Amino acid sequence: MATSTKTRPPKTSTPTGSTVVTSVRPGRVTCESAAQYLGVAVQTLANWRSLGMGPRYMRDGKVHSRVYYRLSDLDDWLDAQFDAHTG
Repeated sequence: MATSTKTRPPKTSTPTGSTVVTSVRPGRVTCESAAQYLGVAVQTLANWRSLGMGPRYMRDGKVHSRVYYRLSDLDDWLDAQFDAHTG
């Protein structure tokens, strides 16, 4: 019985030791990378998803599969937050 192994991109560090957001596929990042990109905890993203808030996300296909975010959706969401809070 053959098993398939998925390779994950290696984590990259900057000279100062902070982790760089790595993409799983071009323009698509994991929950962990999205949280880092937005400056929030991974659990915050999970809470937002359960409340129907936060940036758009996608799953691998199954209901309880891994969650991914497109960088363009993260940027759009950030822009909307900025616009929503300006006077």
